[in-house]
Amino acid sequence: MIKLLKMLNHGRDLATIVFSASVIFLVYLLLQTFSIGGMQNLDVWFEVIPKLNLSLLVVTSFLFGILLTLQIHTFRHHACSLKHQTISTTSGGIGTLIAFIVPACPACLPLVAFILPAATALSFAQFMVENSDFFLVLSIIMMIFGIYLLGGFKEDSEEEIN
Repeated sequence: MIKLLKMLNHGRDLATIVFSASVIFLVYLLLQTFSIGGMQNLDVWFEVIPKLNLSLLVVTSFLFGILLTLQIHTFRHHACSLKHQTISTTSGGIGTLIAFIVPACPACLPLVAFILPAATALSFAQFMVENSDFFLVLSIIMMIFGIYLLGGFKEDSEEEIN
């Protein structure tokens, strides 16, 4: 059975995936609503976010959960080379960072805009909003690449995932 499917069938791994995906989605949601005035504007965020971007965020969160759980399993069992572990961690980290930097809703400012000078921040925010779909897909691709490097799509041996 493919390692990824085996993990999804294992209760503890599935719980880790769901928990970490939920946490990362909530953190993203908090950061995005912070830029439009806080949690009291959560309903506004859900109204203005394009459905495609919301779907991409859900996929990104789920892939983050899978990648994190696979990394924990791989590191614990030394299931692949250190080089692949390092590249996978880097790829997943950059993919997650990209997802955090990109504003998913047109009314939101990217997180980086809070640390840049005002003129630069506005130009950067406009660029990120206009290209948010591309950056979210890039984030997804980087996470899938990280899962691939850890052998998530390979046939797993008959050993039980612990």
